[in-house]
Amino acid sequence: PEPYKTRFKGRLYDGEVAYADAALKPLFEYLERSGLDRRSLVLLTGDHGESLGEHGEATHGFLAYNSTLWIPLIIAMPGLDHRIVRAPVSHADIFPTVCELLDVAAPARLQGASLVRAMRGIPQDARPIYFESLTPFYSMGWAPVRGFIDKGEKFIDSPVPEVFDIENDFSETSNLARGADAASRRKTLAGLVRVLSSETEGEAARASDRPTIERLRSLGYLTASPGAGHGGRTEFGPDDDVKSLLPFYNRAMNALSLFEAGRTAEAVDEARSVIAARKNISTAYLNLAYFHKEGGRRADAAAVLERGLESLPGNYYIFLEYITCLYEMGDYSAAVEVIEKNRPPQVEFDPAPWNYAGLSWLKKGDESRARRCFEKALAIDGDSSVSWYNLGNLDYHVFQATRDRSRLEAAAASLRKAAVLDSTNGSARYVLGAALYQLGDFSGAVSSLEEAVGLEPETGEALYYLGLAYLRTGDAPRACSRLRDYAKTRHFAGLSAEEKEAVRGLVSRFCPPRREP
Repeated sequence: PEPYKTRFKGRLYDGEVAYADAALKPLFEYLERSGLDRRSLVLLTGDHGESLGEHGEATHGFLAYNSTLWIPLIIAMPGLDHRIVRAPVSHADIFPTVCELLDVAAPARLQGASLVRAMRGIPQDARPIYFESLTPFYSMGWAPVRGFIDKGEKFIDSPVPEVFDIENDFSETSNLARGADAASRRKTLAGLVRVLSSETEGEAARASDRPTIERLRSLGYLTASPGAGHGGRTEFGPDDDVKSLLPFYNRAMNALSLFEAGRTAEAVDEARSVIAARKNISTAYLNLAYFHKEGGRRADAAAVLERGLESLPGNYYIFLEYITCLYEMGDYSAAVEVIEKNRPPQVEFDPAPWNYAGLSWLKKGDESRARRCFEKALAIDGDSSVSWYNLGNLDYHVFQATRDRSRLEAAAASLRKAAVLDSTNGSARYVLGAALYQLGDFSGAVSSLEEAVGLEPETGEALYYLGLAYLRTGDAPRACSRLRDYAKTRHFAGLSAEEKEAVRGLVSRFCPPRREP
C-alpha cells in the first residue's frame, strides 16, 4: 500500500518489508510503553523466502533452494544474550523451544528439538532437517521435490538429483551429485520420511466430515485449492523435473504479461507454443482460455480447457474453469456431464462446482437435481452467500409456478441468509424484496429493494417492485419517483406494449403530472 508503493517503486519487495516493519511498530511500541517487553518472549519468523529470479524462480513454491528455505528466526527474551546461531534449524523446533523457555512440559511425541542450548552458546546436536516443495506435484503433476540438510550438505531429490556443499556454496551453484551418491541419499531420505510421517497419514486420503471442514476453513486452509494434479503418478523422469518445466511455466506467465500489455496476438502465440512443447503446463491452458474469453471467443476457450483437462485430468483449476466456461456459453448439458464424469476429490470441499451444477440443472428444467446440488454446496460451506441465493432463487421460481406459499417462505429465509452473509449481494436483496412483497411484508420489501437498487442501480425490476411496495405502504411520492425511474430502464424498454401501458397507468393514476418550471 501507499506510501510504500511509491517510495519503493522498482523495489516493491523492499517496500513490502518496510510495510511489515511499520505494521509491527505499534505492537512493539505498546510492549515498551507497558513494560511488557521486559517480561515477554518475542519470536519473529517467516513462512518462506522469495527467489526473485534466482535459479529461474520468480517467486516461491516451485523449487527448494536456500533463496526460499532460508528465513528469519529471531527469538528475544529477558535474560538471553545476543547471539547468532549459524547451525541449520527448523520451524519444527519452535514449539519445543517455547515450551522450554516458558518452563512448560512439551507434549509427548513432539517433533523438533529445543534450541535453548544453542541460544546459550552450547553446540546443537547435528541432525538432518527435512524439506519439501510439493505444490507443483499436487497442482500440476510435476515431479515432487524433497530433500534434507545434514552436516553442511544439502540433498535435493528429484529426477535430476542435486547435492550442494552449502557451507562453501550457499547459493547452490555447483551440483556435486553422482549416481551412486544419489541412491544412498535417497535411502536416507526415505528413512527420514518414515520417521517424520504420522501413523495416521492414510486417513488424509478420505473426504473430511463437516466439523473438520469448518475447522480447516476457520484457519484459512480450505479454498478451491488445486490438489491431486499428479493423478496418482509415482514414476517421473527428467522431463517431469521442476527444473525442466519451470522455464515453460515462466513463458506461460510471460504470455499473460504480453496480454496485459495489449499484445494479444503475441500472448496467444506464446501460450500456444508452450502447450505444443509441453502438455503438462496447466497455466498455459488457463491463460490461453482467458485470452479467448476476454476476446469474446468462449467456444475457443472451452476447446482449450477441454484439451487441458485431457492432458491434466487431475488439475482442479482447469476442471473448474472448464465447467464455468460451459455454463457461461449456455451448454448446460456439457457442464453437468463434465462434473459428473470427472468428479475430482476437491469437489467435496468446494461449493463452486455444485452451484454450477445446480444452475445447469435448473436451466435444463430439473428442479429436483438443482436443489440437491445447492444443498450439497451448503453442506460444504454453510456461509456461502451465493449458495443461499441460488437455493432461495430456486424456491422463488417454484412459487411463481405453483403459488405454493411454503416455497415463498423458504425462499425468503434463504435469501435473508444470503443478504446477511454478503453485504454486496444485490441480486439476493432484489429477489428477497420481491418475495417479501408477495408475502405482504411491504415495509420489509421497501428496505430490501432500496438496498438492491443502491448496489445495482440498473436493476429495473427492483425499481418496479419498489414502486409497488411504496404504494402499499401509502408513500405515493416515493412510489411515483421509483416508477418513473423504472420507465427509463432497459428492462421497461423490453416490455410488451400492453405491459408498458399497465406501468404508465399506475403512474397516471397515482402520480400527478410534473409542472414545467
